[in-house]
Amino acid sequence: METSKNVVQGELFELPPSEIEDSSLLNKTYKEQQKLIDKPIDYVSRKAIELRPLDFLQFFPEFQTLSAEEQKKIKVLDANRTLETYIKKEVDSLSLIIDTEIERLKDTVFHIEVQTSYDETIGERILVYDVLIMRKTKKKRVKTLLINLDPDSKSG
Repeated sequence: METSKNVVQGELFELPPSEIEDSSLLNKTYKEQQKLIDKPIDYVSRKAIELRPLDFLQFFPEFQTLSAEEQKKIKVLDANRTLETYIKKEVDSLSLIIDTEIERLKDTVFHIEVQTSYDETIGERILVYDVLIMRKTKKKRVKTLLINLDPDSKSG
């Protein structure tokens, strides 16, 4: 019969001391941590939106008032990085293109921008992004949702 070993909580997942000193985020400032984790956060947030676009559309006021029957009439045709074709670099936003017979949503693209750190130019960038999205998709309206993940945001 095997005997169980007494394990202190967390002990099974701790790194050897030499690895902790080299790779721990705990000893770094927030900004230093942010530089190391921004790209993985960008990837995860984009992936979450791509996998569950209808869930993210619920953050837009236009979707919060829809009945259950109306929600069934919405189909996401594409969750893409429309802006990358224009600015030739990876961006932290997705454009959700929907198909619906609901008149007030018909010609609208829903743009979701994920911000991992404060950027004083975000207002200007979103304006430019929305114009570029309109040109690319040929839709009449772009609605933008900014998801700000920076706990030290200066925008409030």
